[in-house]
Amino acid sequence: IAARAGVEVRVVLDGGTEAARAFDASDGIALYTWPPTLLPEHDPQHASLHAKAAIADDQLAFVTSANLTGYALDRNMELGLLVRGGEVPRLLADHFEGLISRDVLVRV
Repeated sequence: IAARAGVEVRVVLDGGTEAARAFDASDGIALYTWPPTLLPEHDPQHASLHAKAAIADDQLAFVTSANLTGYALDRNMELGLLVRGGEVPRLLADHFEGLISRDVLVRV
């Protein structure tokens, strides 16, 4: 809905999964991934993008341990932190922007 209203929406997904299919029908969402091919010194089968955060307007950040799985939502004990204002949301946004500008995270 936000993307259709002109809001820039960027989603970063693990490159080792088929998670991008969940967003195939979502117009206006820019998908990025951390491709396993960028991990030459590691075993790509065992590296994952484990970070989970939502950042809005450099003013709001939600950082969580939860995966979007049935176990995480129904069985696991997860924890999330919502930060309003201050430096943290901007620093997180800058970090992801830097990963994108250095092609660590690449557009799908």
